[in-house]
Amino acid sequence: MLERRGFALQLMMAFKKKFDFSGWSARMNLSEERQTELERIMIQSPNEIKRHLNIIADGVHVDSFEEEGMLIKAIKK
Repeated sequence: MLERRGFALQLMMAFKKKFDFSGWSARMNLSEERQTELERIMIQSPNEIKRHLNIIADGVHVDSFEEEGMLIKAIKK
């Protein structure tokens, strides 16, 4: 897709990024009610999802989770 738009791919790197749940919730401007609901959903999610997102929780509150990110560097041809 980049090449069709006239770019040459220089670098592509996938990585995991760890998020502090309370800090992430504040940046996403979640209300306390939505934050509590999301914590409940994350804690009750299937083990496969917990492993994939590396959800760290104490059973009531989520401490952190991870998501996948990607860095792409391209230059205009």
